Amino acid sequence: DWRVLATMRTPREDLLPPSAQLRVLPLDVTDQESVDKFCEQVPRCDLLVNNAGGAHGSESIADANVEDWQWMYDTNVLGTLRVTRALLPKVEASGDGQVINISSIAGLRSYRGGAGYNAAKHGVHSLSHVMRMEFVDAGVRVTLRDRIAGATSGAATSTTPTGASPSPTSSEATPEQVASVIAGKQADWREVIEQAGTCRMNWVMKSEDLAETLNRK
Repeated sequence: DWRVLATMRTPREDLLPPSAQLRVLPLDVTDQESVDKFCEQVPRCDLLVNNAGGAHGSESIADANVEDWQWMYDTNVLGTLRVTRALLPKVEASGDGQVINISSIAGLRSYRGGAGYNAAKHGVHSLSHVMRMEFVDAGVRVTLRDRIAGATSGAATSTTPTGASPSPTSSEATPEQVASVIAGKQADWREVIEQAGTCRMNWVMKSEDLAETLNRK
């Protein structure tokens, strides 16, 4: 059985089903002190899922707000770096550890008004690829998952920024479908692909790679 430590900037127990296997702790991935305090409360880590992210602003590049861009990079890219770096020794110590980084198709498919978010999510892609190269010798697996725009909502999710035009071929998927993707269930994944209607070959290949990765011992 898995014991799960879920995090939110401001914990809300009522948002999650009650379970003896689940604890909700505060965490702000943009604050190193918050990251360190959280990691001190983690006795063991077999699987780290980096899910925190977000988008600010929908201005064109000509009217871009640098503070919004800095926030997006700090949250999406540096947030993933901070938490992974802090927990990596415990992931390695598990003997069969894995890191799953949740990104977005915005890192693969650009759209007007989304340059800052596109760039940040592309950064998560690049960071994940280098993690694979550098963590392999320690026996830590790294998986990159791309979220469909609008698939989830909440404090620690990334969505298309308010007012921005999403990719014209993207649509919503349910949280249950997204969870099934992370678990490597092929049928549900193909259903999500059909619903999204975008980056189809890339997503199919990645789903197969994910299933193989999760099943490998």
